[in-house]
Amino acid sequence: MGRDELDGLLNLCLDFANKMLTEHGEFYPFGAKVSSDGESGLVQGSTGEERPSEQALIALMLEGFRDEARRGTIRACALCVNVALTRPDGERVDAVRVTLEDANEALNLSLPYKIGFRGRVKYGELERNPAQPQVFRPNPY
Repeated sequence: MGRDELDGLLNLCLDFANKMLTEHGEFYPFGAKVSSDGESGLVQGSTGEERPSEQALIALMLEGFRDEARRGTIRACALCVNVALTRPDGERVDAVRVTLEDANEALNLSLPYKIGFRGRVKYGELERNPAQPQVFRPNPY
């Protein structure tokens, strides 16, 4: 598993989030994964509801990722969520947050954005922070 695969998942997520923000001004949480044979693609959760809660979708996707990781059918995953961040100065900004994870690391990457005139999306600087593993946890036994 390498950084290239995590970067590929990040790019997949940011491209799709940009498409949704440009076309709709928002997006529901979605994910991406790299299968054990190296294939990558986007994934979406469904609760069967027309407008499910974001928390329900996130929980559903994390549960699916954990199951696939236990079975060895994925080697990396990403969860992408539209969030509001609070800056140290108290300013609130919208951001695309992508949480990347494989067996070796977990990262939160946040890309602040503003939607301006005619729906044009303007992005800030990508911020990178360590994250707590939620999918590829070491086996305690």
